Amino acid sequence: MKTIVLRFITLILMIWANNYVHAQKPGLIPKPNSIEWLQDSVAWRDIGFLPNEAWTEVADLVGMHFPELQIQKEGKIQLVVQKNASLSKEAYQIEFKNGNLILTAASYPGVNHGLQTLKQLTKKYDGLPYLIKANISDEPRFGYRGLHLDTGRHFFAKEFIFEYLDMMARYKLNVFHWHLTEDQGWRIEIKKYPRLQTVAAWRNKTLIGHAGDHPKKYDDIKYGGYYTHEDIQAIVSYAKKLGIEVIPEIEMPGHASAAIAAYPELGCTGNNIEVVGDWGVFDDVFCPTETTFQFLEDVLTEVMSLFPSEYIHIGGDECPKIQWKNNAACQELIRKMGLKDEHELQSYFIRRIETFVNKHGKKIIGWDEILEGGLAPNATVMSWRGIEGGKAAAKMGHDVIMTPTDYCYLDYLQSKGQDEGLAIGGFLPLEKVYSYDPVPSDLAVDERKYILGTQGNVWTEYMDSPARVWYQVLPRMTALAEVAWSNNNQKDFNDYLNRLDDHYTYWQAQGINAADKRNELYYEIKQHERQGIQLNIRAKGKDQKVNLSKNGQRVSDTNGGLWVNESCNINATLAASPEKNKLNFEFTWHKAAGKTIVLGKEPDDRYRSFGAITLCDGLRGRADSHKEGWLGFNQKDLDFEIALDANEAIDTIEISFYHNPSQWIYAPDAGSLSLWAGDQSIHIIKTQETLKGNVESLLLVIQGIKTSTLKLKIPNDKAIEKGMPGSGNLPWVFVDEIVVR
Repeated sequence: MKTIVLRFITLILMIWANNYVHAQKPGLIPKPNSIEWLQDSVAWRDIGFLPNEAWTEVADLVGMHFPELQIQKEGKIQLVVQKNASLSKEAYQIEFKNGNLILTAASYPGVNHGLQTLKQLTKKYDGLPYLIKANISDEPRFGYRGLHLDTGRHFFAKEFIFEYLDMMARYKLNVFHWHLTEDQGWRIEIKKYPRLQTVAAWRNKTLIGHAGDHPKKYDDIKYGGYYTHEDIQAIVSYAKKLGIEVIPEIEMPGHASAAIAAYPELGCTGNNIEVVGDWGVFDDVFCPTETTFQFLEDVLTEVMSLFPSEYIHIGGDECPKIQWKNNAACQELIRKMGLKDEHELQSYFIRRIETFVNKHGKKIIGWDEILEGGLAPNATVMSWRGIEGGKAAAKMGHDVIMTPTDYCYLDYLQSKGQDEGLAIGGFLPLEKVYSYDPVPSDLAVDERKYILGTQGNVWTEYMDSPARVWYQVLPRMTALAEVAWSNNNQKDFNDYLNRLDDHYTYWQAQGINAADKRNELYYEIKQHERQGIQLNIRAKGKDQKVNLSKNGQRVSDTNGGLWVNESCNINATLAASPEKNKLNFEFTWHKAAGKTIVLGKEPDDRYRSFGAITLCDGLRGRADSHKEGWLGFNQKDLDFEIALDANEAIDTIEISFYHNPSQWIYAPDAGSLSLWAGDQSIHIIKTQETLKGNVESLLLVIQGIKTSTLKLKIPNDKAIEKGMPGSGNLPWVFVDEIVVR
């Protein structure tokens, strides 16, 4: 009798545990195309594995993901993997049928995706793993779903690369773009050129702080490392098991200082240089000589022997051309080949490399600068400077991978809070990543087929450890993974946030400190002709209550928006976590604040902030980053027109510029600015310049006038001088508040 009672209690507890576990539906990311939750769960200890003898490689894959599974045992639910060639390449289906768990796919990658979903369907109760039952039918929206890692600026051990690949596979990303060479370090062993290992892989100092700091500080520590052939073979082999293709990037013709430090004959000057310890863009680039092409062909031959990928990434971005302009051999090559200029010389360079790569059965990918001077015939374009390069390439019939900075650069700040740590700047919150659609809406239907997919980019100037990489990458990579995989019409950010909870639990169990941005404050600035500036503050997450104060006094606004028409200080905090989530705004009101401003030329897509009103919103741009609160222009003759109140009396105009020559950003000469009141030229009596850190303020004192229209012209027609970063190129101009008094 006692035994019967104990069995009955055990049965009741098992049923209760089953029901409890099942009630906790897992948050699957990326969201499957179709899911039917079944009213049941099963302990993994009650599942066996029935190998498919005709698909032997799958048995190893199952064993890798679920080492605890035993070969078929009588009385157990069986995991059966079967092949269905009618499914698309990466599609999979999960169903509970005839008492068994059936995983169906057309290919090895599909099986892998299905197994990753089974892992996400697993919940623990009382220390035991349970599988929540569901029938799922799923396949990706895009065939290219990438994640990039820059190991040139900072080197990461092979073991971390394995962890990185594991996380990619968990979220069904299938391309690892491995950035292996940079100005700051050459990270791949090339046996034919040993100085790439002994010289190019090491730098003697590294910048401390931000590249925009003045003065700059450096440590004096030798830093570096490289991946041996054996390392690479192990990583490529492991990635293949996870269904991930590894695409190596060998930068050319720019970002080549490290290689030139090892072999000076590859440069245009022949000078001995050091591996760079700073962040930025540098003038030492590969010189397009036969010596250089032989070197690159030798390098690429070794690279292609190590990487079975369809593609080789050859960079092609940020290549200063001042050394080409001043080099006799380059100018002779331009004349000999009938080229128009140095941009066409870069195109010649890329085309020649592409021809070599194509002969070896591979294709090249390049950043969108390879469009300049004419695109190589078979090249795939990776569009990073916005979406225009990708659109242009698609219209030309070229394959495109969309990775614009505004949505895909995971090195950008993900919060405007004060606890984010050192980063390159910019602002890319989780919600914005999730909102991305890689297919531009204005592409014609027949052009959209050229959009292969999207990719998150992880540049590591300010990421010197795995912990910092994970903080920047997670959770944003999961948002981009869902963008790349799930149907666009299924996207729901609040639903995604709810599903994200389970993944924080998983990351914490793995010892990973993911950035927690489930509750976050955002803001935007709008302009109204009569009421001034509207500051819209909102929160995303489960607790959306925002506390607002103006000049220290609490104010209430259910929509999180405030109208501003005076100098004031506004604070916003998230009620649920006021110490972690807070924003502060110091408005300085003046006669142009809130007024309509018309731009003669539009800013670069990457540096638009809130549009024209940014220049007259009463707020100053960030002093430590040109990517927030500034409008950035890389054009000649900028002009602005501000509509003031009728016959407004003015006598001073203060204009702020971001100034950082190391990033090709210059404040204009004070004497070059021109002013008009309507069509009447305004005489500038004197100019007062103030430089604080990266911000240069120009105070223009004029004879007191009255006007309803103020016009400003800023010439930008002088190339950066010789010896400075970016010499020979047009500088960038970053403008912020135009204060009229």
